[in-house]
Amino acid sequence: MTDIQLYLSIGIPVIANAAFFGLLMMYINSRIDSVNARIDGVDSRIDGVNTKFDTKFDSLNTKIDSLSTRFDIKFDGLRNEMNARFEAAHQGLLRVEGVIDARLKHLEANER
Repeated sequence: MTDIQLYLSIGIPVIANAAFFGLLMMYINSRIDSVNARIDGVDSRIDGVNTKFDTKFDSLNTKIDSLSTRFDIKFDGLRNEMNARFEAAHQGLLRVEGVIDARLKHLEANER
């Protein structure tokens, strides 16, 4: 066996293996790129869903704040109305107390 035959018998399989390894790496890279593209597609869909949820929750928070404000206004009105009613009842009781005190003084004055 000559030196050229030895070099060819060793070199050709090494070069063929390198070429096959390069093709295998290109195939693996293309598969990884396709998986990355699919993941990016799913990621963009998830971002869209997150955006929808954010807008829905912002709308819900706005409505809850509006309801809270309306309830505060209603409760303030009810509190004012109740205070007015209690004040009117208190004034009526003070008048009754004044009448009873006057009658009691009259009765005490008549007993003497």
